[in-house]
Amino acid sequence: ARGQPQPHPPEHPPRNDSTVQVLISAFRDELCGETLFNLFDLAEFPDRLRADVVQQNAGGEGAAVDVDCLERYCALLAERRPLASCRRRQVRVYDVDAALAKGPTWARSLQSRMVRDDSEFCMQIDSHMNFAPAFDSHLLTFWADTRNEYGVLSTYVSYEMK
Repeated sequence: ARGQPQPHPPEHPPRNDSTVQVLISAFRDELCGETLFNLFDLAEFPDRLRADVVQQNAGGEGAAVDVDCLERYCALLAERRPLASCRRRQVRVYDVDAALAKGPTWARSLQSRMVRDDSEFCMQIDSHMNFAPAFDSHLLTFWADTRNEYGVLSTYVSYEMK
């Protein structure tokens, strides 16, 4: 309403040193490593990203072992970008036995416990996502375009892994 206090408008364009935490929920998903690869490879500023994965995998005695998300990412990086180093310090994985998993909503509730105090922005995705080049900068610009420091961007994205 007119005359009412308004939220502080975000800096436009946004700073390029803002940290972005990406929360990923994975249930026995062999594409999770590919998602991590694309997350860092397609970001304009990959150093500002932090990924936290709730990984619900099966494995162990007599069972098929699922692909570990972080290990698959590091293997893809060694194969596709041999001179690059795996960003292990930027990725945390919370392992859950798939037999104990209670669905995607439960996994996302675990993600809420992983939110870091030092992250300025948080993005929640599935473990089989792809990204546009410089997606990180575009997202922050879209947020700044809301002219509302409390602005939230939300969508149900289409899926196409290349």
